Amino acid sequence: MFTQDLGNINNITGDQIGAYFGAALAVSDLNKDGLDDIIIGAPFYSDFDGTDYETGRVYIYYQTETHEFKNQKRDILDGKSSKSRFGMALTRLGDINYDGYNDLAVGAPFAGEEGRGAVYIYHGSTRGIITEVSQIVEPKDVGTGLSAFGASLSGGWDQDGNLYPDMIVGSYDSDQAVFLKTRPVVRVYASLKIDPKDINIEQKSCSLMDDTRVACFKVYSCLEYDGVGVPDELYFDASWELDVLQRNLTVNEQRAFYTNNPLSFRENNTYKLTYKNVMCTNSYAYVKNDPLDKLTPIAVDFKFKLHETPSSRRKRDLQPVLDQYIPTSSRTEAQIQKDCGPDNKCIPDLSLVSFRITAAHIIGSGTELEIMVIVENRGEDAFNTKLFTTLPPGVSFRNRAAVSSVVPIGCGTVNNIVICDLGNPLPAGEKSSFTLRVSAQDTNETTDALVFYLQVNSTNPENLEDTQDNAAEVEIPVTASADITVYGRSDPEQVILNTTRIYRPGPDDNQRIEHLYQLRNLGPSATKEIELQILWPSHDRRGNPILEIEGKPQLNGTATCNVMLITPENATKYGFARPGGGGNIQVVLPSDQDEYEDAQKGDGVVLGCSSRRCTVIQCLVGYLRANGNFLITIKSRLNVRSFARRRDDAEVYHIRSSASARVKSLPYKLASVDVSRFAVARQSVFTTVNTDRLKPGSKKVEIWVIALAVTAGILVLLLLILLLWWCGFFKRRKPEDEGYMVAGTMSANVDNKIYE
Repeated sequence: MFTQDLGNINNITGDQIGAYFGAALAVSDLNKDGLDDIIIGAPFYSDFDGTDYETGRVYIYYQTETHEFKNQKRDILDGKSSKSRFGMALTRLGDINYDGYNDLAVGAPFAGEEGRGAVYIYHGSTRGIITEVSQIVEPKDVGTGLSAFGASLSGGWDQDGNLYPDMIVGSYDSDQAVFLKTRPVVRVYASLKIDPKDINIEQKSCSLMDDTRVACFKVYSCLEYDGVGVPDELYFDASWELDVLQRNLTVNEQRAFYTNNPLSFRENNTYKLTYKNVMCTNSYAYVKNDPLDKLTPIAVDFKFKLHETPSSRRKRDLQPVLDQYIPTSSRTEAQIQKDCGPDNKCIPDLSLVSFRITAAHIIGSGTELEIMVIVENRGEDAFNTKLFTTLPPGVSFRNRAAVSSVVPIGCGTVNNIVICDLGNPLPAGEKSSFTLRVSAQDTNETTDALVFYLQVNSTNPENLEDTQDNAAEVEIPVTASADITVYGRSDPEQVILNTTRIYRPGPDDNQRIEHLYQLRNLGPSATKEIELQILWPSHDRRGNPILEIEGKPQLNGTATCNVMLITPENATKYGFARPGGGGNIQVVLPSDQDEYEDAQKGDGVVLGCSSRRCTVIQCLVGYLRANGNFLITIKSRLNVRSFARRRDDAEVYHIRSSASARVKSLPYKLASVDVSRFAVARQSVFTTVNTDRLKPGSKKVEIWVIALAVTAGILVLLLLILLLWWCGFFKRRKPEDEGYMVAGTMSANVDNKIYE
């Protein structure tokens, strides 16, 4: 992904080579968080563990608050058939069911019957795409003779004016395009109630047609509908069924029937409803005398659907459809009063013990917290036994685990209360133990402990004196921890100097060197302030400049920095302004053991920051989230002449700067956290200076080199003497020979004058 200036801001890489990752793209906010998410098709993706290939895959990457797309935050949709090429085409549909979330269409041009293609519809939700397909459209649903159906898609616009976005599907292999209209979505709200909820089968207030007296109850049910672009009137088919928990029983074993039909436990009817008007109905049912099962509740199911009749509207008008995410049924239950001894009352004695398993909650860790719960019934049967756990603000329920109980346990959340069903009944003398798991991702981070309030009760009450052990309070301490580290590097890492740059200085005879330090918060908690100190070797002990800083350090992040030169004449304490407050920070200079000059390091000498002369860079880094970074770059020039003046005859120098960082404060109001116990991060950066050619002649000459040179010189001298002797250089001449030669010379000269 690129900015409008073609700057790369994100790279998303596919999982499989050859999958054509990115063959189709779509952008839509699928989870309604105000951030666009990206949908990527990989139509040639294959599952190599099976026999199918080119099934296709679609990736949904959700944008984070930091505008990133991470593999940890994505959903995957897979094709179901071989060679279907699921994901060849994608289109955002808009909100086709008016649930507030955008929807998605995926084309698979070779899926479906005979490989003619299919289009898959998926709905969005608060958690992102619902991975279960909502609808599959195939060529047989819209016409005949279509193939490669779904090779191209375009949607998100209302073409027919019914207020719902529509879609166009391309079928290139048959040279056709299909226009698919969206049907209006009807939302139905149903309610069902039984009166009384607690049926006393001994109170026979109704009579059957044969004058048999029975205990009866009334069933109330109501229906209402609304929706966008739906008709003003609709017909609904409604049905009721009694005692559905005993559905597999025979008629003789059934416990509840309708009074107007003593052998019937089902009823059906059709009703005409008008837009946003509630329609209610009621009927009477009875419990037959002396039922065998007095413990199982009497449950009533109420179901409804749109009445399917030919439309009286124009032929091309679309029939509405029910919202598939709103239940089309409702269930309610009534209890039968139990025979619990002579007083017909079961008096339980519930006991609750609870304690924390998780030692503490570390802010930002993301670790689930666990609370152990043990509930025991020391009395008679406890019906509809429930545990209520009030969660602290920002804490959400995840699940329950490690169940040890004779009855099934189910837990759910209502607002900030976790309600767990512990049995109906929880038998006398039985015990239930389990673990509650919660997440504290959204706490306000201002309290030192998370307090959980737990209470257990049942429909049949206990004696007052036995309720003292029905409640418990669990505290989980809240703490914070931030592990910081410092990384560093030199640019360049090595500098090679030569005599030319020393003795023939130019306008730019100093080498530019940068040291880069990256401060990283490894978390899990964020930090408010971090003190960062960098010791910079600007001078050696003799005061000669080494690395002269150019300008102010470059900062990538929020920080306040101060650069100071420490000399023997200066004071030893410096201060700088902090954001939002005063106060000084002590400059910690290195001791001779910590940082020293002229120390040996491998094949060279270390030039570091000494306690005599040192440039100190003090930074107070602002808020740094977990996994956040702060970068500081220090630009300098290497003073080459200083190395020519050194007398240690070293060939290699390692110039060292050092950084140390410690957490100063955290953005949490936690009295229990002592940041002084946090580890101090340290790092050093070395720049290697090679002066091999800086001081010629300073190297020691080996003995064998000298011997070889002397021998070669003697041989050359002997050859020269022999050559001169051969030329007669060493022959002695007699006096008469010399006179002859002189006379000859004079005669020649006289003769030569004749021709002048």
